[in-house]
Amino acid sequence: ALSGLAGDASDITAFTVGGTDHLAGISTSYTLGVLTVTYDDPGVYASGNVVAVSITAEDNLGNSATYNWSFTVDTAGPTFSDASPADTGFTNDPTPLISVKVQDALSGLLGDETDITAFTVEGTDHLNDISTSYTGNVLTVSYQDDSNYANGTVVDVSITAEDNLGNSATHTWSFTVDTVDPVCTGDTPANGSFTNNGK
Repeated sequence: ALSGLAGDASDITAFTVGGTDHLAGISTSYTLGVLTVTYDDPGVYASGNVVAVSITAEDNLGNSATYNWSFTVDTAGPTFSDASPADTGFTNDPTPLISVKVQDALSGLLGDETDITAFTVEGTDHLNDISTSYTGNVLTVSYQDDSNYANGTVVDVSITAEDNLGNSATHTWSFTVDTVDPVCTGDTPANGSFTNNGK
C-alpha cells in the first residue's frame, strides 16, 4: 500500500488457522518495508489433513486486504503393492525377476530410482542393480536376480522408499523357490499288479 504499514502486529487484524482465531499467537518482523508474520502452530495434524490459513492486514489509512491459502500435511511414507514373486508364495524360476510397485498419495514421488533408498535380497545390497519405470504415479521397481537358488530356498527381500518430503517406508516380503517336479507314490492298485475289483 502507498500509505505503508505501522511495521508491527497492529497491521494484522485477523489471523485464523483451520477457522480458529490465532491473532494473539502471531509474531512479526519488519525489514525494508516488508512485514513478515509468523505463527508457530502447536497443533498435531494427521497425515492428509488440509490446513486452511487466512490473514487480514490494514495499511496506515485503514485499507484492508485478506489472503487465504491452504497446505496439506504429509507425514506418511510411500506404500507398496503387487510384490512379485508374491509374499509367502512360490516360484519355479531359480533366477527370478523380483518386482514391486511403489506409490505415494500425497507429496508423491520423483518417479525414478532416487525414490528408492535401500534394496536388499537375502541381506545383500542390490540398490545399484535395480531398474525402475514410472506410469500413472506408480513406480515399478525391478531386479533380475541371477543367484540360481536351490530348490526350497526362502528368499527375503527388503525395499525402502522415500516420498518428495523425505517420509520413509520399508516393505519386506519373502518367497520360496520350488524347482522340483511332483513325485507320485502309493499308487493303488500297484503298477503291474492285479485286482478283482472291476468297479
